[in-house]
Amino acid sequence: MSSYLHDPEEWAAKCVDDPRWLAVRLQRIARFGGDYSGNNVLRHSLEVAWRLRGSSPACQLWALFHDAHENRTGDIRHEYKNITLTAAQHHIDAILKRHLGIGLNDKLCDVNMMDRVCGNIEFNTGDSMLWQYKEAECVDVFDIRARSLMAVIAATANVQP
Repeated sequence: MSSYLHDPEEWAAKCVDDPRWLAVRLQRIARFGGDYSGNNVLRHSLEVAWRLRGSSPACQLWALFHDAHENRTGDIRHEYKNITLTAAQHHIDAILKRHLGIGLNDKLCDVNMMDRVCGNIEFNTGDSMLWQYKEAECVDVFDIRARSLMAVIAATANVQP
């Protein structure tokens, strides 16, 4: 039986409920069409989140999940993306952000800018950058970090002014 979830709402709920499920899938997706071995979407997402580690919990959480839509669409090189694909990815992102309970001001949390910075370094060097984590640890790190950030965000949302 396939574990593919066709409905974006069900998929987003699954991602939030079980970040490990998503992490395993992101680890299977090669970056840049597989041109550079060892580069996958999970490692890239962890790198973006690590570089934004001083940001708000919501920003860090979105940095982890910013390419989750690639579980649905694959990692498509920028030169091959089109308006339809980009719109579909933005739609998936909006659903996922709602399920994560985050709303972000892009001026305060520029995940897109850091995504480009990391992507350019990966593309130009053919490798991931800082990798403090071994490949075998990446799924666990994503799962633990995502769950802890979601707990912080939930606790903050429940605080009465």
